[in-house]
Amino acid sequence: MAKTPTYRGHLAAYVISGVLFVVVATSAILATRGYTVDLNHGSVKKTGLLVLGSFPDKAFITINDQVKDVHTRSRLSLNPGPYSVTVDLPTTHPWHKQIDIKPGEAVIEEDILLFTDHPNRIALTDAPVAGYALDASARKLAYLQASPDGVKVLVRDMDGKNQPKQVALLPANYGTPSSFSWSNDGNRLVASVAGESRIITIDGGTTATVSVGGKTALSPDQSDVLVAESEPGTLVRVQTSGAIEPLETDVVAWTVTNQAMYISRSDGSVIRRTSSDRKVAGTGSVQVELVAAPDADRTFGRTADGTVTAFSSSPQEVTTNADRIVPGRGGQQLVYVRQRELRLWNGQDKTDDLLTRFTDVPAQLGVLPGGHYALFGSVTTINSIAADGSNTTELTATDTLLDVPNHETLLVRNATGRLVGLEILPN
Repeated sequence: MAKTPTYRGHLAAYVISGVLFVVVATSAILATRGYTVDLNHGSVKKTGLLVLGSFPDKAFITINDQVKDVHTRSRLSLNPGPYSVTVDLPTTHPWHKQIDIKPGEAVIEEDILLFTDHPNRIALTDAPVAGYALDASARKLAYLQASPDGVKVLVRDMDGKNQPKQVALLPANYGTPSSFSWSNDGNRLVASVAGESRIITIDGGTTATVSVGGKTALSPDQSDVLVAESEPGTLVRVQTSGAIEPLETDVVAWTVTNQAMYISRSDGSVIRRTSSDRKVAGTGSVQVELVAAPDADRTFGRTADGTVTAFSSSPQEVTTNADRIVPGRGGQQLVYVRQRELRLWNGQDKTDDLLTRFTDVPAQLGVLPGGHYALFGSVTTINSIAADGSNTTELTATDTLLDVPNHETLLVRNATGRLVGLEILPN
């Protein structure tokens, strides 16, 4: 016959249940406020937060050699202290970082790129090219290719899904062009040699020939108007009808953005020109070099002593003593070499970070859109490095970097001279 529970038995059960409830409730309340209870030492600790975001997402997280049961995009509450953190996926280069968690603070690493071990290669041309140009959107690729009949002008999508389309056939001397570029609206191309240029309308397949060559570009806001340096230091505007009018003299350097031309003159001024307006964008030392991303209304100038300035609505000094400068798409970032240092300037975040130091200055430079990773390397090796100087990864050891269309694909030239789209992130 079962024993009837005594009063004392009931009381003990109630007490134990009550204590457990208080402990659990207290722990839950403390957890919501960022604390953990250390039962081994009988203490309460203020925790910190770790947030990891990756592309591709849902990657594995390992902390101090222990694989967590959560993936990237999760929030991890951790006790204060140093941690060795790894984020990875199969067939990718792991991301590593030593992270110090402080009580009551959050560490956010949300721009982790997991580069693939074996980049997919999209064959964009079936033979070497004489010249190439990416449009402002970086979705269309135009290139010049020699043939028995002359030099073909071909256009294709960067994703490689559609076959290339021949839009014009040029004389054989265009096999060594002095310029080849798109109009800002993507409707025309201009190919130039010494003393002559051809303006090619993509959809209509028409070609206009003008008697000015050399360095050329189509006007940002007039895609049927050619701007050319007809002779050193002199810029002219050329209509498709052939009419030529003077534009600027005493020119040291010039470039075209998506909205305007920027012109450096020998008096130290930088001129911003559109078809209807001419403004002084800056004055001071002579800019011997002007470079711009095709999709941004910002240009970067470099003086003979290496002072770099960003020109848009107003000038902004970026750095001094720079030897080489390469802007990223969008014009928000600039990667540069200064006295054997690789640095990344980010106008969006207002940062200027030292990435690494070199014994031999790199032959290749680039920056992925967003500014979270820079690219560098020798003539055929391309490495990536995170903006904080960590996680250096070799992406390829056989290609020459030509352009950075987006953070997933690079435009490269392989050892045979063919153009390739190098997919550096997993599909």
